[in-house]
Amino acid sequence: MSRLLHSLYLIVLFIVIIFTILLLISPEPVMAFEDFVTGPFSNIYNTGNLFAIAAILIICGTGVSISFQAGLFNLGGEAQIYSSALVGTLVGLALPEGSGFFGILVVIIISMITGAAIATISGFLRYRYHIHELISSFLLSGGLLSLTDFLISNTFRDSKSFLQTTSKLPESFYLPSILPPSNLTITILIACTVACILWFWLYKMAGGYEMRVFGLNKDFAEFGNISSRRYTILPLMINGACFGLAGALMILSTQHAAIVGFSAGYGWNGIVIALIAANNPIMTIPAAFLLAWVETGTRTAMAGSSVSLEMSEVIRGMILLMITLRFFKNRRSRS
Repeated sequence: MSRLLHSLYLIVLFIVIIFTILLLISPEPVMAFEDFVTGPFSNIYNTGNLFAIAAILIICGTGVSISFQAGLFNLGGEAQIYSSALVGTLVGLALPEGSGFFGILVVIIISMITGAAIATISGFLRYRYHIHELISSFLLSGGLLSLTDFLISNTFRDSKSFLQTTSKLPESFYLPSILPPSNLTITILIACTVACILWFWLYKMAGGYEMRVFGLNKDFAEFGNISSRRYTILPLMINGACFGLAGALMILSTQHAAIVGFSAGYGWNGIVIALIAANNPIMTIPAAFLLAWVETGTRTAMAGSSVSLEMSEVIRGMILLMITLRFFKNRRSRS
């Protein structure tokens, strides 16, 4: 009951913060607030786009929650999504145009392997050479982002397009659409399935239990004969595979090509989702919808009043501030 009351308190506080911000920056705060709250559900297009954004956030947040449960910090999500999407696109372009379901499956698998391989590098460096994965994943991400930008805008650029983009995938690679003309596809079903599977593994299977023990106390885990190598590398591998899946689904559902900078922000947003969800894969679903609502609501409010798109960044910052305050409050009460 106390947790429910605390959640309701945070929601009320969140609404008050949004209205206060709108009061300060908008000449018509009441109208802007109404557009912000109800705009994402005002028509099929906005609602579908909200679900489409939430789907990718669910996958990213679920992956981060796994690495957080093991006490590991993957800051390379941006590059893992971006690079995996490029590799998946190139594989899709190399396959026959009528590959259909088989082609989609290959693109997804290759993208997941790419993301997992990139993240595994940081896990190996942490286990073998005691290089903190927070540093290695961040530095590796910086290099890969620049490399991927170069490859898209130069080596694999579509010479027929005015954009910095690769060629588009054939239509047989497009995921089935839901709620047209929005961007929503079956990605939302895939995302919820991934969250449920990882939740089941984390809380109902021996491997998930061992990983949580390892995350809580590595010395105790080693005393209990729990492999430190496995649970230093495996969580980051799963995290990277989720980021790779997110990149593939963005390509297959909305982008249909690797465009320079198309995935910017999703890696960091995955961390926000995991923090809101308290590292519970199932709870990433409502957490992702909350963040997607903020982004979609900002766009609708911007269209109907003088609200800038940067407002979503301000609100996201306030959410992080509330989470941080709750974290330190809980930590202080335990001590």
